[in-house]
Amino acid sequence: MTNATESVKYNYITPAADIFEEETKFVLKADLPGVSKEGLDVTVENNLLEITGKTDPELFIHTDESREEGIYAYKRSFKIDRNIDTGRISASLQDGVLTLELAKSEEVKPKKIEISYKH
Repeated sequence: MTNATESVKYNYITPAADIFEEETKFVLKADLPGVSKEGLDVTVENNLLEITGKTDPELFIHTDESREEGIYAYKRSFKIDRNIDTGRISASLQDGVLTLELAKSEEVKPKKIEISYKH
């Protein structure tokens, strides 16, 4: 007897994403409805950020039609700048929205220049 999740066919779609810049970081928000923390994978390798999110197949496999058509999952990749500190990327998932905070490396953060005054 096989487990229902072993025969699942995933159809990958590209999730919508918003990216905006703040002074010390970039923020990426991706819509991943139906994905739990356990079904989510975020990796960074060679300046490529990859997001993969799978919904729980047990919630969807109820008909022959869903077995034939497959279950939707999400996959999207982003090339990230070398000025991102990949060791300081944080991720959170709330209400189907993945939020990634990509910290800028210290070299590219704005710096205040001290001004000396001479009489």
